[in-house]
Amino acid sequence: MINCHTHLFTSDHVPTDLLKLYAPLPNIILRPMNYILNSWLGDKLLGWTVKYGWEDLKRYGNFLRLGYQATIEEQFGVLKNAYPEYTRFVVLTQDFSFVSEYKPHEGYTYLDYKRQIYELKLKYPGIILPFHFIEPRLISYSQDPIALLESMKLDFINGWSVGLKMYPAEGYYPFDYRINAVYAFAQEHQIAIMTHASVGGSRYVKQTSEHDRHPIDLDGNVCSIQIPDLSRMKPNYTERAKYYSDPDNYKKVLNKYPKLKICMAHAGSDAEIRKEIKNRESNMNDDNWYRKVLDLVDSNENVYVDISYSLHSLEFIEKLILVDFNLKSNDPKVKRRCTRLLFGTDFYLTYQEYLPKSKDNSAIERNLWEPVSQKIGKELFALISEKNAIEYLKSSFYN
Repeated sequence: MINCHTHLFTSDHVPTDLLKLYAPLPNIILRPMNYILNSWLGDKLLGWTVKYGWEDLKRYGNFLRLGYQATIEEQFGVLKNAYPEYTRFVVLTQDFSFVSEYKPHEGYTYLDYKRQIYELKLKYPGIILPFHFIEPRLISYSQDPIALLESMKLDFINGWSVGLKMYPAEGYYPFDYRINAVYAFAQEHQIAIMTHASVGGSRYVKQTSEHDRHPIDLDGNVCSIQIPDLSRMKPNYTERAKYYSDPDNYKKVLNKYPKLKICMAHAGSDAEIRKEIKNRESNMNDDNWYRKVLDLVDSNENVYVDISYSLHSLEFIEKLILVDFNLKSNDPKVKRRCTRLLFGTDFYLTYQEYLPKSKDNSAIERNLWEPVSQKIGKELFALISEKNAIEYLKSSFYN
């Protein structure tokens, strides 16, 4: 069994002001608040919240406690204990250095973080499958895109990394010119890419720049994009992030690299999934990201989709997954589509959705994936958590 979508990171790896995505407060308040949450007092406060708070407070308190008070190895223990022995886990790393005006804590740069994950991989051999993060802003447009590839190539050759992770919502376009060499390398060696295809999650919190409005695409053309500025009174982080993450942006990528192996994570997000469910229940035809993702899967050789985070909604499973990925269907398109679906949970981000009912945090993860496995049946679950996952991860460097 393979969980193709998990995260292990703590508050130390994330800039302080990223908290404003959850608590729209000025930095002068967020910084001391972050310091307190990282302290022994924060542990007591979050523990009190989980024990005595109202329902929403308990959920977020437990989620923040995992992020602020647990080490990445402790987080992994929670994850590992929720699954059968010999389960493997794709761990998606992220570089948060460019997402805001602030940087992660000293000693927790991406290189430090990556080293921590690799040390954990050594401690649990064959279980942890790290994905290297793609961050085009590590180089300038004036540099040869090969420079970005050189920053990660050895990690694949030496067997440290298994795949690549993208997160355009953090402030870049997937068709960025600087990613060319990485895409070419990934296509040549059939390296798996996991990209964030959701309107939620982490988002870019810096002000909009000239590069955001006029990025250079994969063919070297300067694009003009009417991306909005951030409102200072009520920042529209989510609306602006849609410009970076829109599934349509991948059409340019796949036109140039048609055999690229890439998974569109989250199937568009809860909000976009609800739009598609409403479409079908009301005979409507409104555009949405779930539909865009499905179109990419159907029209490209190696585009996958996973059910991470979105699987917390059994309505999504019942009304869309069991229809659009029906193993018993006679439609060749649907049958083929079943080979492009992956299992993942988005641990521990999904803990925002669940009320802790005991001190066993692993129970939340078990209560997330086990009902889904029962709902879709043994055959489809085995396909998406084993056969499809093995095919997706297979490359020149990992087999």
